[in-house]
Amino acid sequence: MLLISLVATAVLGVLGVVWGWLAGSHAILFDGAYTGLGLLLSALSLHASRIVTAGPTRNYPFGREALAPLVIMIQGIALLATLGYAVITSVLTILAGGSEVEALSGMVYGAVTGVIAVGVWLFLRRQAGYSDLVKAEAAQWLAGLGLSAGMLVAFGAAAVLEGTELAWLTAYVDPAVVIVAGLVLFAIPLAMVRETVRELLEGSPPASVEGPVQAIVDAVSAEHGLDAPTVRMSKLGAKLYLEVDYLVEAGRYDTAFADRVRQALKAALEGQPLDVWLNVDLSTDATWQH
Repeated sequence: MLLISLVATAVLGVLGVVWGWLAGSHAILFDGAYTGLGLLLSALSLHASRIVTAGPTRNYPFGREALAPLVIMIQGIALLATLGYAVITSVLTILAGGSEVEALSGMVYGAVTGVIAVGVWLFLRRQAGYSDLVKAEAAQWLAGLGLSAGMLVAFGAAAVLEGTELAWLTAYVDPAVVIVAGLVLFAIPLAMVRETVRELLEGSPPASVEGPVQAIVDAVSAEHGLDAPTVRMSKLGAKLYLEVDYLVEAGRYDTAFADRVRQALKAALEGQPLDVWLNVDLSTDATWQH
């Protein structure tokens, strides 16, 4: 999936830079540069995916799942920087009197890139499953789709204004498209950075992950006559660390019982999409859980 995205990104990146240079359009050049950056980030995601799927090694006995959120955070920061630079440049262009761009050229470009972007985005979204790297890739294509749609609408409006008393506004359409797109798309990389920082700091997983796992723990605990345990979980890439600690009466349970609880939890969690690293403990020390 990442390879398919990589090829499509390369095609659109070259198309945007060449088209934007020939048309003299800041918006199209920005789209080409944005896509070109996406090419580098896709290659980085692909490399990280290969390292992560290689599994644990002697130097990394717990694997290298942290690479996935780290790469996504780098992607988000790079996209934020690109959007910020594009917005500032476009503001300066407006202050300088705008720039003339053929409206029809911008409309055609927006339509062509929009069709490609929506196709790749739908493909990645349907096939992503629980891969954070592929989801991040799909988010980049969604951002690109938004930019293409914005160009199509803006240049269409410019075409309508040509030959009217408001024709002078057409000089500001091109930089205005970049500013609006940059501000609208800002939320996507910001969310990428926010979520990955949470993972790297070992925060609790999203409710969509935490809820089903907690329900399984509750059901297994009730089945074995145990009180509600202290549950800690943290998601890191495709890995879910799960610690389940029970406070029990001294002398009531033995190691074999603890093994049965552990096996029951392990079997019930096999249907979860993430790689669950499970730790189950029974203790008589009330202070140990805190």
